[in-house]
Amino acid sequence: MKTNFKYLILGLIAISFFSCDPDEFLDEKDPDALTTDAFWRNADDVEAGIAATYSRVSGGEWGHTEVKVVVENYRSDFCDPGIDGRRYADWNAISTFNITDANSQTTSYWDRNYRGIYFANQVIEAVEGMDGDQITADERTRAIAEMKFIRAFLHFRLLNNWEQIVLAVKVPKGQDELDIPLSSRAEAFAQIQQDLRDAAAGLPVTWDADNTGRASRGAALGYLGKALLHEGKWSEAATELRKVIDLGVYDLVPNFLSLFDGTNENSVESIFEIQFSNLRTNGNRIVTFSNHFMSAEELGGWSDIAPTDALLTEMKSEGRRTSDNRFDERLYQTLYFDDPDVEVFGEPYADVFPTGRTAWRKFISSEKKVADMGWEESQSTINWTEMRYSDILLMYAEALNENGQTAESIPFINQVRARAMMPALTVSSQGDVRNAIVHERAMEFALEGIRFYDLRRWDMLNDKIPNSGKEGAGNFSLAKDSYLPIPEVEKNNNAAIGTN
Repeated sequence: MKTNFKYLILGLIAISFFSCDPDEFLDEKDPDALTTDAFWRNADDVEAGIAATYSRVSGGEWGHTEVKVVVENYRSDFCDPGIDGRRYADWNAISTFNITDANSQTTSYWDRNYRGIYFANQVIEAVEGMDGDQITADERTRAIAEMKFIRAFLHFRLLNNWEQIVLAVKVPKGQDELDIPLSSRAEAFAQIQQDLRDAAAGLPVTWDADNTGRASRGAALGYLGKALLHEGKWSEAATELRKVIDLGVYDLVPNFLSLFDGTNENSVESIFEIQFSNLRTNGNRIVTFSNHFMSAEELGGWSDIAPTDALLTEMKSEGRRTSDNRFDERLYQTLYFDDPDVEVFGEPYADVFPTGRTAWRKFISSEKKVADMGWEESQSTINWTEMRYSDILLMYAEALNENGQTAESIPFINQVRARAMMPALTVSSQGDVRNAIVHERAMEFALEGIRFYDLRRWDMLNDKIPNSGKEGAGNFSLAKDSYLPIPEVEKNNNAAIGTN
């Protein structure tokens, strides 16, 4: 159910409460700008500021698919631009590893995430400046914790894509505070992890129904564990991820597909989920075009992103091992592919895809084809789950295994496999369990913007990308393409970075 907090976000979409450009924030007197004197009066204003900050996390209706999905998935060995995606030079440059510092999509990704960080910093500083008559101690603690989570979440997004980032932890008060040097990865991880520890200490375990979609303690602990995992701190990662499991509020849902077709939003498996909605407030809706973006042309979609043969090969790699002689159930719920068991909206696969090509089933409606929808109906309101409980289980298993606790890790992998109707693992060595985790993460998280970053931290990019069959895979260079180039506009505007 879409809730009151979402209505508050919707009400803020069209209003420029925040100055999005730090220079404008410093120099202009915008009557709509959110300033200490004009806006921050009480806890209701803080709630409005928090809602506006959450609205920046989604990326917006076009920003979600054309920026976020493109940047996070196009470099993966499992994704190619589709027929329509190949028409856009800057999109295609990302997939074919011809990215420059002037690329419009990577520049927008950088900008959109820093705008969200700037929003969060405004709320934090405003709340810190309020007295007890304006906001209670509990409200202050929770608001700061919530915004530190968002700040860490967005910094972590950036750190996954750039080798070095600018750490923005305060609202700039002058030009000297706008020119911020790049931080080392160790410094960035330390800041992200501290923000997440602070957030976990101040956030509730659960929210009531009117606040669905807000960050919880489990989200803060989950991302803390993930950040530690990415840094290779196995023991510390295991400690934090175990805390999420021990909260006792998350579980795997039986139907994997329901997590991606809009029929089971904000489920017991959801750790942190971006909210989209058809509901209108002041004429606005929070929608995306993922239904069009992911759907193949045969379904009436734009085919902007396509699965590679490498993904289908990986998903079939264990063979037919379910009790009813089928492949892993996640294959059927992720892809439409040439198989007698596959139907497409009630029609035989071969009738819909006579060329035999593979297409996405994930993140599109299960009710009817895009071709059978009107324009407004076809605009997707399917939520995007940024972290699921299955990720917690597999990360925890990985941390245990890398920490030498291989036997203890296996039951957590098997929990995930059981949902897919797959038999328990029979391997027992650390190396074999490591390989099993690599496979399970491929099965679970295809198209969820995780694969490229997993391959990089496993030192597998040089193996998987050139051998993926992707168009342009031969352009991949580990030295050049492991991270994105700092955007040209940032180098031009930030004297502490410069143009070199």
